[in-house]
Amino acid sequence: MKPHDIFEANDLFENGNMTQVQTMLVALAGLAKTKGFHTTIDTGVKYAEKQTRRFDEGKLKAG
Repeated sequence: MKPHDIFEANDLFENGNMTQVQTMLVALAGLAKTKGFHTTIDTGVKYAEKQTRRFDEGKLKAG
C-alpha cells in the first residue's frame, strides 16, 4: 500500500475521515486484483504491471 492511501485507526473508530477509509479500501481491492485475488464483486482498479521497453541504437538516435 502507498503511504497516502493508509488511514489512521481514529478515522475508522471515531468516524473522523471516512473518505480516507473508503479510499484505502478501494486501493486495497485494486492491489488484491493485481495479486490475483478475484471475486464476484468488482471493486477497485487493477494496477498496471511494469513493462520494460528496449530500443536498438538506431531507434534511439532517430528519437
